[in-house]
Amino acid sequence: MRKIVYCILAAIMVLSLIDLIPSIMHSQIVQAAVQDVVLDISDAKARPGEEVTVGVSIANNSGLAFLNFTIQYDHEKLSLTGYSDSGWKGWTVGIGKGEKAVWASEDISDFNGEILILKFKVLQSAQEGTTEIILGDPSAYDVDN
Repeated sequence: MRKIVYCILAAIMVLSLIDLIPSIMHSQIVQAAVQDVVLDISDAKARPGEEVTVGVSIANNSGLAFLNFTIQYDHEKLSLTGYSDSGWKGWTVGIGKGEKAVWASEDISDFNGEILILKFKVLQSAQEGTTEIILGDPSAYDVDN
């Protein structure tokens, strides 16, 4: 009797795993597609004391429902003062040290182009020259991830 119970339990476990295999495989395929997404930030010029806007764009987007990234820059030259939605609506951007941008949707968006506008003030104490704004540590998911 014990042998029969063990065999039935083993069969149930094997059948349960068969249902998981397609979703595991799908997740790997989607993750590979998400890794191809490219984020870019536009160039801009401004002098000390002026405000400047830069656009954040996405390319190779085959369908996302979540995206976040850090906004890294020289806090002695720039100050993030605001943001506005562009191609994607519903952004949340933390302003202050350690800024991060987050977008989430119940629906998948395959939009490619400008998705967010960031507003900076060039600090009065900044020397003329160039500085970088880096979109770091990006995470992107579709609704299955």
